[in-house]
Amino acid sequence: MLMTLEFKSKMQSELFDKIMRKMNVTKFDCYYSSLALLWSATYKEELLDCVDQGVKLDKVKEVIKPYTNGEKSLIRFGLQCFNENMDNITLPEVLESLDEENREIVKQALRIRYNF
Repeated sequence: MLMTLEFKSKMQSELFDKIMRKMNVTKFDCYYSSLALLWSATYKEELLDCVDQGVKLDKVKEVIKPYTNGEKSLIRFGLQCFNENMDNITLPEVLESLDEENREIVKQALRIRYNF
């Protein structure tokens, strides 16, 4: 599937690239790409410490403690897109905490992850 990603900013695009490189992803992957898109939308560089070729779930839980509800929702939904067993956040929980710009990021992540 060929998809052009839409980022909120150059900063988000750069963080997306850093996350993908840190996870050693060299081609499109719906699991890694949806996670990286959602996480990069938070602009939180410290999330790079939570990934290598996978996700360090305990580290994520620790790092996100001081984040806003919206940031936590994007991160938790990213975990769920990556591996549905990592988090059980519901779509209404995610969307209720976000502004329109971040809702568009979630819609895009859904298209990436579920190919629609």
